[in-house]
Amino acid sequence: MLDIALTAVNTFVLICSSLTMVMALSAIERGDKAGLRNWLAATALLGLVFLGGQAFEFTKLFGLGVSLGSNLSALPSSPSPVSRRPRGGGRDLDQFHPGRASCGAG
Repeated sequence: MLDIALTAVNTFVLICSSLTMVMALSAIERGDKAGLRNWLAATALLGLVFLGGQAFEFTKLFGLGVSLGSNLSALPSSPSPVSRRPRGGGRDLDQFHPGRASCGAG
């Protein structure tokens, strides 16, 4: 559903913007106003790139009919974020959900 490569690039851009913010902080601690201005500009640019990537991804999701209130587990190609059964067997995780069964019942 979502492009993993775009998500990876977006994550990298976000991490890089954190680094440029740290560099801006370092520049102001040294009294380097030009460095501060440059690093903040780089941070703002990376932030805009990140927001653009997010807007693209959300536009794609909305085009597929996904909204903020959607149940993603109902989509056919969407893997569940949490496995319902632990690896190697084990108890059903529903036993720990407060409205479905009590803890330890089973």
